[in-house]
Amino acid sequence: MADPEFISAVNLHTMYNEMQQQQLAEKIAQRLSQSSVSALPPDVMAYIKQQEAKIAELEQRLAQTSKKTDEYIDPRQAYQLNIVKMFIQEKLELNPTARARLDEIKNPLITYAKDRGCDINYKEVPGLLYKAAGLKRKESNGKTYYEGCRVKNPSPLGSPGNR
Repeated sequence: MADPEFISAVNLHTMYNEMQQQQLAEKIAQRLSQSSVSALPPDVMAYIKQQEAKIAELEQRLAQTSKKTDEYIDPRQAYQLNIVKMFIQEKLELNPTARARLDEIKNPLITYAKDRGCDINYKEVPGLLYKAAGLKRKESNGKTYYEGCRVKNPSPLGSPGNR
């Protein structure tokens, strides 16, 4: 069995070493904070200031753009987006490995919207699909597809939804 005085001496020695390391780290941090960046050449300082100004400008523009897109959606577009979201939930299956042809989505979406009193222009469909669900158009073999979704299969005649 170890001697309790030996254990406490080891603990004290360990604590002393940790305290010295912490004090050393604090002294280094203090000296670094006191050291002047002005020791850098003037051209380097000018470049740093330019980069900081560019970063500040970009952050400000990003904040303004985000604010504009969040705040301003005209009521017509908000209504259209809600209709498109409903269409996506009811008629499309979101699947990252799937894709659907443009004509499988556009015409049913326009009809779906008209049935609910919403007029969606044929040219507005890609933007609305992207805003509502992030669906992107891709071209392949001369045809346009939407990646990340497929049209849900209609329910069979005997199912409760068609009675």
